[in-house]
Amino acid sequence: MKSAIFTLAVTLMSCQGGYAIHQGGTADGHLLPYSQKMSHPLDEPVNQALEGRAFLMNLGPTGIRADIRPEYPKEFKVKFVFQDSHSPAKGKIKAGDHIVGANGKMFQNPHAFHRKKGGRGWPGPPFELAHAIEKSQGSDGVLKLIVLEGGSKGKKKTVDLQLKAVGAFSPTYPWNCPRSDQLLEDLLDFMLDEGNINKMRRHHYIQALLAVWASGDKRGVALAKSKAQSLMKSKPDFRSGGMGPTWMTGYHGILLGEYYNATKDSGVKTTAKNFAPFYEHAQFKNGSYGHRSAISFIATGRKPYASMAAAGGICMLAQSTFKANGLAYSEVAYERGHQGHLRSAGRDGGGGIAYGFAGVRENERPTDHAILKLASMSGVKEPKPRAWWPELGGKNLPIEGGLAACGKYTVVWPTDKDHRWRNGCIDWLKNEKAKVVINWSGADAKTVTAWRHLPDKVVREPTGPYNTTPNGAGHQAGSAPGALAHLIGNKGNKPWEYLGTHMANGCALSPKMLWDGHADAVIHSFFGTLAAFRADEKSLRSWLDYTKTWIILSETHEPRAKGGLVDQPFGCQRNGTASIARGRTAYTHVAIALLSVPKRQLLITGAGYEQPAEKTTASAHKSTGGSSRTVSAAAPSGRHWSEGWKVPVPKKARAARTVSAKTQTALNNTLQHTLAKLIAADALKAIAVPLSLTRIRVQLVGVETGGALTFRDPASGRTVAYPMSDLSAKDRATLAILIAESKPTTDAQ
Repeated sequence: MKSAIFTLAVTLMSCQGGYAIHQGGTADGHLLPYSQKMSHPLDEPVNQALEGRAFLMNLGPTGIRADIRPEYPKEFKVKFVFQDSHSPAKGKIKAGDHIVGANGKMFQNPHAFHRKKGGRGWPGPPFELAHAIEKSQGSDGVLKLIVLEGGSKGKKKTVDLQLKAVGAFSPTYPWNCPRSDQLLEDLLDFMLDEGNINKMRRHHYIQALLAVWASGDKRGVALAKSKAQSLMKSKPDFRSGGMGPTWMTGYHGILLGEYYNATKDSGVKTTAKNFAPFYEHAQFKNGSYGHRSAISFIATGRKPYASMAAAGGICMLAQSTFKANGLAYSEVAYERGHQGHLRSAGRDGGGGIAYGFAGVRENERPTDHAILKLASMSGVKEPKPRAWWPELGGKNLPIEGGLAACGKYTVVWPTDKDHRWRNGCIDWLKNEKAKVVINWSGADAKTVTAWRHLPDKVVREPTGPYNTTPNGAGHQAGSAPGALAHLIGNKGNKPWEYLGTHMANGCALSPKMLWDGHADAVIHSFFGTLAAFRADEKSLRSWLDYTKTWIILSETHEPRAKGGLVDQPFGCQRNGTASIARGRTAYTHVAIALLSVPKRQLLITGAGYEQPAEKTTASAHKSTGGSSRTVSAAAPSGRHWSEGWKVPVPKKARAARTVSAKTQTALNNTLQHTLAKLIAADALKAIAVPLSLTRIRVQLVGVETGGALTFRDPASGRTVAYPMSDLSAKDRATLAILIAESKPTTDAQ
């Protein structure tokens, strides 16, 4: 194992062709991503010296900021040196110098500069310098830089910089690693003592709260719990047309689920019930979410914008934390989310997720709706108002007869002018016309929304572990929260565990993508980090060995607890939209989350928790376009990781007792007889229970003369019969518990 890990580490160190700095140009001719301003006050000297074009690479705790360009792909050009008393490079390195090696070795591999050609990461000089810094920190702290004075053609010299000898990371980091423990303490002080966490906003703030809570730091725990308590009165409105509610309801749900898991505060139960309708009605039917609620544009006429798997995974993860604790959640939304991940990751050998989930069929765009303008309203019957949304009239209900009743129409959206357009993406309007559901969108009387019919089950569930390909998942904002969502609250559901582990392995196999996210890389890196820890041992260790280099490169020269980790221009998009904040809180809170995993304080960092009695309750709210249920479900114990954090197994465990075939037959007959008597007396509770033979929870509604049991799907009303012999031992135990729930002191036998 050690030799295999070493070989992989060497391969990663020597790889070429990675693409980290995605360079482009601005209107005034300046080179991106460097021509942007840093946002943290500690970086203001860089802004002032470089007129705001200061988003440079931080070269670890040297006090140096530099760039790297196609003209010098194996060199750093020094752009700024901090001049305070803590800067090791003060008076030794000057702006304009080129750094070409460290500790006696010239940089070997060139950096490259294109986002779309694969690889990514920070190979070449950044990666090689990080390892040199760690080696120096692990000895006397002296870093020997090889420098060309004044530029690429300058005189070569060696400059000694005295760094703090803080030690190297242990081979088992972040476990049993003094360097990790001290770094975590320092980063927590930066976020909490310095008040940096209070300056963060929206989802970044929730991520940071979860990170500091995961550390077990009392200051962080108190802060996170206080925020959760303030959210307990929340009732998100799925009718709102504002931007952002979908994201924040997902994040808030995760925080509340973790809060309930830690405190069992009963007030969260009501809040979870308030969240459940939002998760269902704000969701696209393919399982994803947009920036706006999917249903909101029925009332406002404002397109919700984008079908995003990342938002889908985050909202699904929130519901997993609810499910793990027996709290209410929307089973309809939960299953849609699962199907979305199954369609994408189930077809991707690397465990990757398409931006808005893959289409229902191969090579198909995931467009599940379109906005149409009807030529005439003749023959169209407007439905009656929905009781829970009377002010909207009937516009939130399907038009009777669907698309077939609407006559001629023109497509308002999507069109070939939309950047997501691809020929054939709305062919379903013609090819599946009989199944297309129509709603008024509210813009005017003739504007409607067409919804594509998605089958209940579009991909077969996996029957065994995936063979995740070495290329990994790529962009992780979709696959990472999806991995956690499938692995939290679903212990024993093997198909879900196979899928969740597949996506987790995909994240761990993609360390170079950690900061290469679209639009907001902090979402990508935070969840990608947590998901990687659910991967297999080998993939996780290679991920850790690679990603520690961004921690080393991002450390600052300021005294401990004063500087945090500096945001780097990794993954900055070619059009100049920096995907991180260009400050110090993004990298810092992600590193805190990484270093806190061994403490296992939260569900998302592997906390164990007790399994409550499994109960299911019917929903009090109704669905658009079909029946809906909010369910409370059981929590698993959920421990499965390896290498030093295995849960001890009792040495002397009593083996399960076995019974003869004759005794088993007698027990089955007794079970059938008791169930039949309870059904005949109308005494069997209408509780939906899990069954190994179905994807969904079902209700037992009948026992046939021949012994077959009839089950019904509460949502669709469909029934199916199974002979007792097809039921597993766990299924029979579930039915025995159902008898106890219905009549605990039964004499029905």
